[in-house]
Amino acid sequence: ARVAGDAGDRPQAITARVRIAALKLQAGHVDEASKLLDDVLAENPADPDALVMRAQISIRRGDSSRAITDLRAALRDQPTSLPITIQLARAYVQSGDQALAEQTLRAAVQGNPGDAQARLALAQFLVEKGEPAKARPVLEQLVKDDPNNVQALEVLARINVLLKDPAGSLQQANTLQTLRPNSASGYYLAGVAQQAQQNTD
Repeated sequence: ARVAGDAGDRPQAITARVRIAALKLQAGHVDEASKLLDDVLAENPADPDALVMRAQISIRRGDSSRAITDLRAALRDQPTSLPITIQLARAYVQSGDQALAEQTLRAAVQGNPGDAQARLALAQFLVEKGEPAKARPVLEQLVKDDPNNVQALEVLARINVLLKDPAGSLQQANTLQTLRPNSASGYYLAGVAQQAQQNTD
């Protein structure tokens, strides 16, 4: 707070207030953080960090409309930011607009074709939406491009169980056991796949 006061209206003061708002938000002082962010955005309406943080508060409060407005404004300054894009998709989901959420995530994948996190976010959204069949090709391509991506392998193994393809799931589970022999996930998923094939022993 002292830094913010000493800096006056200089850019350092805005940065300091945004950081203080982040600390207050982490501490659960949402109203105080919100007031600071409103002050920052009154001076600099395009501050991306303040916009994103205010959007997070709006999502918590169920105000998806305001969150969408802030996140779209933040994306104008950082159009390739995956974290902002994912939050925007969540805001669309909260507003009930699943189609725009999917469109937003697909645009992120197209804009960042080599970004594994963008493809994972799209696949996980499709699974949560109840469309695992649409998620599978996204993950299959990701695993083809990045065979050692443990998170993608885990999600793909679970999707294959949902889609009644235990043999595919077992294949990913075995790969996970090789990549992470000390992790339980590959063995657990192998057991789920074997159970789906009626191999109870």
